[in-house]
Amino acid sequence: SPLSFGGFGAMLRHLPRISGGLHSALRDSSDLLLSRKYLSMINPYQPALSVTWLFQRSMCVRVDQKISDAQLINRTLSTTFQGMKRMGDPVLKPFLQDVVQAGGLTKAMFAMTLADPALVLSVMRAVGPASIFEWFFHYLALVSYSVLCRVVAITNVRTFEAELPQVHSTSTPESADDNSALKYTTLAVLDRWRYGSGRDVLEHSK
Repeated sequence: SPLSFGGFGAMLRHLPRISGGLHSALRDSSDLLLSRKYLSMINPYQPALSVTWLFQRSMCVRVDQKISDAQLINRTLSTTFQGMKRMGDPVLKPFLQDVVQAGGLTKAMFAMTLADPALVLSVMRAVGPASIFEWFFHYLALVSYSVLCRVVAITNVRTFEAELPQVHSTSTPESADDNSALKYTTLAVLDRWRYGSGRDVLEHSK
């Protein structure tokens, strides 16, 4: 489907993050950054991806599940995309690219609620309260990552990255390892916030 193809294409945007993390780990003089602890930072939790599963779940019907509205999935798709289309490319385009952002997602949910409140209630009943509750934590994480990214942007992330400890030839092996691990971890966290909130797309489009 176009959505699946868009998701596959959107994965390409992670290549610089993944290759950069691997490159930094391989360049390290010690094997510290090649440990499981540090390599796992290259594949972090990303709420921008986690929040999308509720939309997919709302379009799935379990074998033993009964849906009162046979057109529920079609109505959900139609109402969602009509609302995003009215709000323009800043909301619609990232969603089609599987890059969900807190602002666009919030606007889309409000638009859907205003356009068809009964549909929202039907979707919530079909999905179930447990799934809604679990999804809400992913949504809060997405908002938190977005706020953290804005704070970093205000403080000028490039200046911040430049001031991270550097590994000098005069450093002792222990201090060099500590410095490289600190820099690697800090940059991995910044990337986690950036990609996890979908704001990397905004930076690449400039």
